[in-house]
Amino acid sequence: MKKILFLLLAFQLYQTVLGQKTANLIIKDVHVISMTSDTILKNKSIAILDGKIIGIDDFSKLKKTATTKIIDGKNKYVMPALTDMHIHLPSSNKLDTFLTTIVAAGVTHLRVMHSDENMSEQRKLIAPIT
Repeated sequence: MKKILFLLLAFQLYQTVLGQKTANLIIKDVHVISMTSDTILKNKSIAILDGKIIGIDDFSKLKKTATTKIIDGKNKYVMPALTDMHIHLPSSNKLDTFLTTIVAAGVTHLRVMHSDENMSEQRKLIAPIT
């Protein structure tokens, strides 16, 4: 019975340790503003692999290598990107300023409702940014 219990425990440990993906970027000790609860996760680290979040946990619990880039997030906050579902694009000569302001406010997705200019032309101006 002890051997079976040991094997099950060893298998579980193998799945936990070796089953984790290794991050190529970690934002260490940052405060995370969650969209699923009303509390702020204090001093957590965010593991990112190829631009996608693969884990949020204590720094010591995240799998990393010598090549993992670490960004110190001490006393900083992160939150999910925002989406503006109703915008009217300005004229093309004001588009750069408008988009810079939008991104500075944390908005990374837009739903354009109206523009006085040709939308396909404005899309070409925006395409290099995305």
